[in-house]
Amino acid sequence: QLLRTLHGHKYWVESIEFSPDGQTLVSVENFSRKVILWNLADLTLESLTQKACDRVRDYLKYNAPAEDRTLCDDIEK
Repeated sequence: QLLRTLHGHKYWVESIEFSPDGQTLVSVENFSRKVILWNLADLTLESLTQKACDRVRDYLKYNAPAEDRTLCDDIEK
């Protein structure tokens, strides 16, 4: 399940690894061998849910099936 897309590499990513504590992700670019360390400490489920709901709230209200229209009602704006 996709939780977040991280933008930063120009070329294909060859390898990724998580730190033992799960708070850092390292990614290595295939062509240039560029390495990026990503701080994941701020990516909580709550913050990701809020960001997702901010983006899809109007879609849910006007386009989603009736049973899905209230999915973000309890999420802060």
